[in-house]
Amino acid sequence: MGITPEDRELWDAVVAAEGEAVRARAAFHQQASARAEVLSEALRADGVSAVHALSFLGHLSDDVPLLTEQLVGRVLSVRTALAAKQALERASWSEENRLEIRRIVEGHLPTADEDEWRRLGELLWYIRDVEALRHLVDRAAASEDPAVREAAEDLAEWL
Repeated sequence: MGITPEDRELWDAVVAAEGEAVRARAAFHQQASARAEVLSEALRADGVSAVHALSFLGHLSDDVPLLTEQLVGRVLSVRTALAAKQALERASWSEENRLEIRRIVEGHLPTADEDEWRRLGELLWYIRDVEALRHLVDRAAASEDPAVREAAEDLAEWL
């Protein structure tokens, strides 16, 4: 069948759009005076704005420490969990940021269901915080909720 001129035209449009997106991200990163506030607002929104904020933070992570609370919250959503973990992973090299992530995870645990325990454990594994993951698994194993204890068994396989 081969590549048609229409195929090339469609691909060229993709390349052009991606180039424009890169330029727009760079301009926003360099010129926005309230960048963290704009990203925070986008992360609070449902839908495409939050997804694009996560994508931006995955590329340019200067603002991640200011948005850690919201990013950990986004880990709890199936739709945004991976992108949120990726953004947090880029900032977790700092001990201060790692401790902040631990603090926020701990704050979610008292009201977390078994799926949220799993997602929070996955976050700790993703950022390679084995000590915090071990603590989370121990707490989950001691839970009165059998589903949370089952989550502990699953997460313990990563230790």
